[in-house]
Amino acid sequence: WPGQYGVDIEPATVARLAKDGYIQGIKDSHIDIDHTAEIIRLTEGKITIWTGFETKILPALCLGADGAVCTIGNIIPKEVVEIYNLFQESKIKEAGEKQLSIFGLVNALSSRHDMQPLKEGIKMLGYDVGDALMPTTEVSPEIKGKIREELRKLGKLE
Repeated sequence: WPGQYGVDIEPATVARLAKDGYIQGIKDSHIDIDHTAEIIRLTEGKITIWTGFETKILPALCLGADGAVCTIGNIIPKEVVEIYNLFQESKIKEAGEKQLSIFGLVNALSSRHDMQPLKEGIKMLGYDVGDALMPTTEVSPEIKGKIREELRKLGKLE
């Protein structure tokens, strides 16, 4: 993830690699949707492009991306697929509503820069994914509460 690790591939580089046949696709996890848009524009449909950012599924699809590979799909896969399917059916308003409905959970899971909040959410759904391993730490009760609240809003918990 460019924002976390400080490594980015410029859209022009992606386009050159695509043109020369070195890549067939890319998962773009850049926080700036303009970055994804520029990759889409420069590669001219020659490669498969997925967004890796939960909050940009619908915007990326509208710009010409092929889909999404994002963390939240591990905890609410049906909702991610529904955004995609609604877009494919040209039900943009409904896709937008579904996209907006996941923002609260995205924010709760993004409250730390590790996977532990995601693991906590998955545990809340009844799956044993183990405890935090060093160097990560357990999620605070406050963050757990936010995750639980957002899962309830989405109808995943009672």
